[in-house]
Parts: sequence; C-alpha cells; structure tokens
Amino acid sequence: MTWVLFLFAFPFLEAQEVGLETLVGGGLIGLPLVVLGFLAASRCRAVSDQNNAQRAKLAILALLAGTGVGAANLGANVALAAADASIRAGLHEHLFAKPLPWERVVSVAVVEEIAFRLFLMSVVAWIAARLLNKARTVFLTALFVSAFLFAVPHLLGRSLPTHSALPALYASGVVVKSGVAGVVLGWIFWRWGLPYAIVCHFAANGLHKVFEPMLFS
Repeated sequence: MTWVLFLFAFPFLEAQEVGLETLVGGGLIGLPLVVLGFLAASRCRAVSDQNNAQRAKLAILALLAGTGVGAANLGANVALAAADASIRAGLHEHLFAKPLPWERVVSVAVVEEIAFRLFLMSVVAWIAARLLNKARTVFLTALFVSAFLFAVPHLLGRSLPTHSALPALYASGVVVKSGVAGVVLGWIFWRWGLPYAIVCHFAANGLHKVFEPMLFS
C-alpha cells in the first residue's frame, strides 16, 4: 500500500502526466525506499496496535499538529519578509512562479514522508543502533539528522537576496523553520506511524496553500 501511494504521488511532484513512464520511474524509486525503510524501522522502532478510536484520535491530533506547524512556518515567512524588501520579493517569486496545486500538496506530503521519515530516519536509526546503546539516543540522532537533511533541500529553487548578510539570514531562516517542521514530523512518524506524519505534513502544506497567497500577493 505504501509503495502504491508513492507510485501514484511521484508524478505530481513536477506536475507530470500520469503515464507508464512516470509510474515505472516512481515505482523504481519508491520500491527501495519503502522496502529498506520498513526493514530498518522493524529493527529499531516499536510499533503498537491501534484500534479505530485510537486511529481517529491520532489523525485529528496529526491534523492539529500540522496546522500548528503550518502556522508557525507562515509566521516565520512573515518575519523573514519583514526583514527586507528583497526577501519579501523572493518569497513572492517562489510562491507565484510555481503555484502549488492541491494534488501536489498531497503528493509532496506522501513522497517526502516516505523518503525522509520512513526511509532516511529509519536507516539513520538502524545505523545509530549499531553504534549506540541507548534507544533514546538512537531516536534523537535519527530525528535530528533526518530533520536537518529534510530542511536543507528547501533552499533549492529559491532566489537568495544579495545584500550584505541577508543571504545568510534568509538561508538560516529557511533551514531552521523547515528543520523544526522535520522534528515534529519525525516525532509523529516514530511515535504514531507513517500515515499520521503524512496527515500532519498535508495539513501544514494545505495551510500554506490557502493563506500564503493572501500574505504575499
């Protein structure tokens, strides 16, 4: 099921048509991520059974957490934009040069959670478990490494301001706010499971989709 989700979400990352070529590409990329991710997670992450009431409760909590992450991220964007007009212009360009359709809001949440949480965080945890004794240390290592590696790619495709120390300020702000989101998503994945991390990520992106055009138009 997880692999099938990745398979159909992958083409929408770059607004490609869903066809045989994109499905094969998504399948070839997604298969090792899913298989290795579940194998690594099964060796260092405890999973508890959940009844329907617990699943519903966690889904609601994940939605609320995602709304909080999205609101905090929007607040960080507003603060960065207030620092300088060139940063605001860059945020406007990033937002309106490639509008985010709803299908991409969903696909980004699915693909990034499978790649960064299921695969990357689980593999880092598996490696850390070979080197470290304490389960909490293993968890924190995997959490922060995966959050940092999740944050850095969010700089790609952005126009950095060129004046004085602004590039460093903007880049640091993007990495910090994305890293904090990665920590929340990683915690939810590890404690509750992959579906709830996807729900949380979707809620955060959905909030951006609705409110960013109003803030940076």
